[in-house]
Amino acid sequence: MGHRAGFLIGRLLQYLLALFAIATLNFFLPRLMPGTPLRWLVGEEVSLLPPDARVEIIEEYGLDRPLLEQYLLYLGKLFRGDLGYSYLRKRPVLRIVGERLLWTLLLMGTSL
Repeated sequence: MGHRAGFLIGRLLQYLLALFAIATLNFFLPRLMPGTPLRWLVGEEVSLLPPDARVEIIEEYGLDRPLLEQYLLYLGKLFRGDLGYSYLRKRPVLRIVGERLLWTLLLMGTSL
């Protein structure tokens, strides 16, 4: 393996490790903050939700399961490209990201 190939593999591993760290922080921060993770999923209006809707969201996101199981489910969904659903914007997160990706890439490309 040449020096360049080793450099590229090392760089790829760094990016993967950074992505893993970011995903882990994204999972744990809402759970470590005061209050319920529902507040971060649904927004401030979580208190306005009927109890059965709250239970449905808790079960849908697996918040009633042990933390390690929640984390593994989260990583599995991320690996499959399932970024979840935005209750704030009332659409899948992947669609929201996709709508802004072209402009993001354009800005990144011109800045490079």
